[in-house]
Amino acid sequence: MKRRNFLQLVALGSAAALTGPTLPSVGPKAAPLAARSKVKPFDLDEATIAEFQAGMKSGRYSSLSLAKKYLARIEQIDKDGPAVNAVIEINPDVITIARALDEERKAKGPRGALHGVPVLIKDNIGTHDRMTTTA
Repeated sequence: MKRRNFLQLVALGSAAALTGPTLPSVGPKAAPLAARSKVKPFDLDEATIAEFQAGMKSGRYSSLSLAKKYLARIEQIDKDGPAVNAVIEINPDVITIARALDEERKAKGPRGALHGVPVLIKDNIGTHDRMTTTA
């Protein structure tokens, strides 16, 4: 390659790098500020499984109360807030299951660390209940 051609290519490449991309952004857009301002802070954002278990042991939480808190949070964000529809399906038996887990905890104690802790799975996984989002 001739020196002149090399210098022209370097100059062209440098100019392109300095001007940045010229294509419009195609990534996800942030929710409008008005929608984001409706979403209130959530007291369980940083809660750990150990804290949930300690709270259920002390009576501060129950499986039912946690399930209701998370259902309200999903409603607040997906329906009343930025409407991101991050949760496409909720187990229709969530309240019944939470009550049963609370009764089991009282009768026999917890089965393990996740006993009674609400779980949100962001994937398609076949389950034994009435969920229909599996592939």
